[in-house]
Amino acid sequence: MLNTCGTHWKLFLHGSSFEATERIDISLAQQIAAFLKGKPVIEAGLLNVAGTQLFVLFKGGYLFVVTPSETDDEHDGVPYWELFLPGHQMVEVGPKSKLSFRRSDQPAA
Repeated sequence: MLNTCGTHWKLFLHGSSFEATERIDISLAQQIAAFLKGKPVIEAGLLNVAGTQLFVLFKGGYLFVVTPSETDDEHDGVPYWELFLPGHQMVEVGPKSKLSFRRSDQPAA
């Protein structure tokens, strides 16, 4: 499972793409979330040296990229994104240069 407050994301679908920057139509975001729901993740990783830009490749060739911006830092203490992994593990990035790998079934330190 992926949670994100990253205001800039892009979804690539077989030659087409959908992009959100500062604002997005909520109905479009809901449609995209419903479309990707239940699709297996093939690969996930970081695209930049700072470790803040995330890519997630879904089965079927759907590529989702989250690129946080400085405006995301306005949400004090809220991570740019969280990726929940098997075995109750999670990766949490942001705000700013914060990076953590921890158990998801225990409170943050």
